[in-house]
Amino acid sequence: MPVTRERAEELLTSSGLEAHVIDHSRTVARLACRVAETLRGRGHPVDVALVETGALLHDIGRSRSHGIDHCLEGYRILRDEDETIARIALVHIGAGIDRKEASTVGLPVRDYLPESLEERVVAFADNLVFGVRVGTPEEAEARFIRELGSDHTATDRVRRLNAWFLDALGPELPWETA
Repeated sequence: MPVTRERAEELLTSSGLEAHVIDHSRTVARLACRVAETLRGRGHPVDVALVETGALLHDIGRSRSHGIDHCLEGYRILRDEDETIARIALVHIGAGIDRKEASTVGLPVRDYLPESLEERVVAFADNLVFGVRVGTPEEAEARFIRELGSDHTATDRVRRLNAWFLDALGPELPWETA
């Protein structure tokens, strides 16, 4: 059974997450919904309710870890609730993590790449939210360049994700008035 917004809020507030992580998750959810609604208005088949609950719960794994493995912890917390939501938590970091990178950062070796449009929307929105401030795709890319370098494959994936969304969203960017 799909996780409702009410159930997502219940899980978020009962998980032991710090208040600032909950605030961040709610900001990501608001932005992700705006992005999803804009995409839907431009003809893309996107489940806005799934985007909202996935975005609310994308960082629930931070109740167990603040490392990169919080994506895996989130998956473990959510998989019995809803496999689709659990997968959003699993693949939300950056524009995903491929199996080669997973082996270098201590995650079980597999791909952690967003596949569905809903997974991609949450990853994109999360990249744009700095704490609770909504930034720009350029700022998100600059952060990856600072942390990983301009020629890192993860930075390239973020560039491609940003480019796809900028093209798909059209001239009225939903975060400009967020």
